[in-house]
Amino acid sequence: MLGHEQLGRISSRTGLKGDITTLAAHLDEDDDLGVEPATHSLIYSCGCLVAQATEQQQAAARAAADGVAAAAAQQHAHSHGWQQQQRRAQNTPAAALMPGVPDPTGLTAAEVFSLSSRPQSKYKLVLDFDGNTLIGGAWNSVKKTDKIVTPPYDKDGDNSTFNAEELADIVAIWRAVAEDFAPFDVDVTTADPGDAALTGVGQKAIIGGDSTDWYGVAGGIAFVNSFGRPDLPCFIFPRSLGPNNPKFIWEAVSHELGHTLGLLHDGVLPNPAMPSGTAYYSGQGVWAPLMGIPYYAEVTTWDAGEYSFSNNNQDDLATIGKFLPRAPAQFGSSVSTASPLTATSSSSPSETATATASGVLSSSNQTDFFSFAAAAGPASITVAVTAPFGVGYYGRSNLNAVSTVFDATGAVLATFNPPGPENMGIAAANVTIPSSGVYYVSVAGSGEGNVSIDGYSSYASLGRYSVSVTYASGFTPPAVDCVGAWSSWSVCNASCNQTMTFRITRPAANGGGACVSADGSVRSQPCSGGACLAAIDDPIVIIADITISRETFNMSTNSTNGTAPANGTNNTTVRANPLGSAPPQYAFCKAVVTLKTKAGARLAKAKISGSWSDIDVARSKPTAAAPISLQTRPSGQVVFKSRPWRADLQSPQQPAQNGAISTCVFTVSRVDFPGKTLDRAASVLTQKLTFDGR
Repeated sequence: MLGHEQLGRISSRTGLKGDITTLAAHLDEDDDLGVEPATHSLIYSCGCLVAQATEQQQAAARAAADGVAAAAAQQHAHSHGWQQQQRRAQNTPAAALMPGVPDPTGLTAAEVFSLSSRPQSKYKLVLDFDGNTLIGGAWNSVKKTDKIVTPPYDKDGDNSTFNAEELADIVAIWRAVAEDFAPFDVDVTTADPGDAALTGVGQKAIIGGDSTDWYGVAGGIAFVNSFGRPDLPCFIFPRSLGPNNPKFIWEAVSHELGHTLGLLHDGVLPNPAMPSGTAYYSGQGVWAPLMGIPYYAEVTTWDAGEYSFSNNNQDDLATIGKFLPRAPAQFGSSVSTASPLTATSSSSPSETATATASGVLSSSNQTDFFSFAAAAGPASITVAVTAPFGVGYYGRSNLNAVSTVFDATGAVLATFNPPGPENMGIAAANVTIPSSGVYYVSVAGSGEGNVSIDGYSSYASLGRYSVSVTYASGFTPPAVDCVGAWSSWSVCNASCNQTMTFRITRPAANGGGACVSADGSVRSQPCSGGACLAAIDDPIVIIADITISRETFNMSTNSTNGTAPANGTNNTTVRANPLGSAPPQYAFCKAVVTLKTKAGARLAKAKISGSWSDIDVARSKPTAAAPISLQTRPSGQVVFKSRPWRADLQSPQQPAQNGAISTCVFTVSRVDFPGKTLDRAASVLTQKLTFDGR
């Protein structure tokens, strides 16, 4: 059993600060979670991820890969002219993430190993399929071996080249992992930039071979919170997953990368249906959590422990967000800020137009809004999501799309959210446009079923989509000019500057005029003359804040987390430590007092008088300091310090009790500045700090 001190070191080392109880429970209940003793790092050896696929599952994978290769040959033989051009455009690495479009076909090995989901991002998740040799890393120390060699991803026994099925698998796996991490500003890539480029901003997943080649029984292995450490890649072992089943592999890749980003296993507490509980949850209904066993569900996503008897309430998205920023929203979030759709094609005989847009839902409550100008008549809404690999069981979309159509007033005309994992997108849903005008369509994520029993919520129903609206054309909406305004000048800050911000309340549409500035633009100016002087000349002043902290210092080594008291010592002598004894540690309380005029200007060279009272340090009650008067700095602040006390000894006369509470209280008694009056009712005149022990 690990002691509290050891758990504390592990918790701090792995970024799980303050959650020792949860960590202890996971270590106790999860046989696949261990500790690397030399560094107190957590290691997951995911033995429960080892899985044998059924013949039906393997046949479906082969059929999907064969279908990709066959489609490439067929479309080359039977397409002509513009069809060939269109299909060639879809069969490029750049088009590999297009929602609703099957995986690109006929890619060369060089193209497959240059796939990139968000190339502009500085953050990288590298999927390494072409073999790796690890020397001098932490895994070498763990297994006491100088060299760890991982072979390339291989299904036919020839690891010198990649055949069509292997390349199709790599594209499928990359695309699924890219969908799992679509909410984040991170590039999921098969192009290895080198270990140096990953320091602090990347993680490598090495995919190849069998776990028994060098490690032991595991589907994948990872150090927890190892993102940004090139010497700590995670490993995924395809021959232990199926073997070589692409669905199993892509789920295991995201699972192990999740560990490197701080995620623990999603399991189930003991309950009537499962008296012993389990460290890995295999899901409910059509859904399973990525950090459980996600192989057998059609829909797999991140989660926040919403299902019944969850043993892990980690907010997966927030935990990953400690390492990776969220992808920014690209479109408006309401009817009033809707992004205009531009028609990309039209049909003169039937007088219809089609407008499309593609985006990413990256936050749980995000809804993207679009506007379109339509004449009265039928319209259809299509929302495409990440396409499956093959059919059914090999779905990859995390987004279960829901779309709503609104009229010009914001009233709902129709909402579309077809049920079932085969309907994560929306296929040509029809709606009638009652009259010519501007209409709106939204796209959001939806859950399905009861999250406590057999379904999942909209929490992680996120990912890539494209929305397409086909409608009756012939209506030209009036131009809508941008509407925006500058805010009022702010109050003067401590540097006697003030700012104003431009906010757009209605974006331009239909060729309307642009606003004079971008939304969020800021202007600043010195508060010369009237504005600044008015604030400073305000006759009323207030104590805006008193912040108290406990500080420590060491007289012999001059080591301190604050500074030794310069005021308020009250004739207390701080003695140097005797030769050969441990350096004594002292503590004191510090109060930072902020003075402002009521108009908001900070006031320098004002005299503030105050005193410490009711100081009770672990019940030994040192003498309180006498009243002190100090002058404010240009920032309008002044620092008061109490007399110090020994923080490392108990009082012989009145020893501190275990768990005793200590207090420091500071009170402002008066403020002196010519022509100014302290508004005591609007001021913070006293503040108390309470802390444990001495």
